[in-house]
Amino acid sequence: MPKPEIHLLYKASLAIGLGHRKRCESLVAEFRRAGFVVDLQEFDLFDLASLNSNSVVILDFPEIADGVIDSIQKRARLVVLDYFGSAAPELSINVFEHFSQIPAGRRYSGFEFILLRDEILARQPSSLRSDRVLVQLGGGDLKGQSLEVAEYLAASGVEVDLVYGPLVSAIPNVKSDLIHVHVNPANLPDQMAQAKWAVTNGGGALFECCYLNTPCWIMPQSDNEARIAQYFCERHWALGYGDQLYSHDVKEMNLNVVRSPIDGRGASKIVDIIKREIIGG
Repeated sequence: MPKPEIHLLYKASLAIGLGHRKRCESLVAEFRRAGFVVDLQEFDLFDLASLNSNSVVILDFPEIADGVIDSIQKRARLVVLDYFGSAAPELSINVFEHFSQIPAGRRYSGFEFILLRDEILARQPSSLRSDRVLVQLGGGDLKGQSLEVAEYLAASGVEVDLVYGPLVSAIPNVKSDLIHVHVNPANLPDQMAQAKWAVTNGGGALFECCYLNTPCWIMPQSDNEARIAQYFCERHWALGYGDQLYSHDVKEMNLNVVRSPIDGRGASKIVDIIKREIIGG
């Protein structure tokens, strides 16, 4: 039997961010290391009519319509990442169960399935930390909180690396000399690994910092991220979350957190499951 054609389909936008594409890139690399032919495409540009019985489709974007799942499963094998709808995908792999109603079909769930970029995996946690705090609230700074957070930290005498992603349309003027602005920096993994601590969103930036042992305060950018933030804080995997930051002495932040289960092996675990459950072998 020939090896399947594997298609990873994602969406990216200001509201969604770039996280789904970035984590799909790590899956592509892992599949290729395992000897598979795989392509990565934006969902809206992909021709579903091209699928056949030798195709394996992996969907990774929010709020996948049930009709899309049904349509694909008539043509190909299907794996869905972080799905919470009412359809029954053949296989779904999920990081966190946001809701009590679990979709039908075979399902794996847990933070051990977090997908990290190769640039993060190549960077080891550092024992040499700067005195700076990293502020990185996702690719789009959806709620426009980054500057407010950075200014609060700077007003407390904390030096800040303020990172804006590629989806931010306008970079605001910064008045404080303690705030250093970086736009889509190539050395972001180094900044994450070397920061004393970080203020992140409740998505990819949080998970990457956790892997690099950088303590995080979480500023959720969506309801889903708020649930993840609460879950992390209940287990002491994070420093805290939300506007409570503004009542803390950020100059003397207690940086003791518990190590999260994010171990950098999410891609290999997902590929192993797909090989076993969908591809065979």
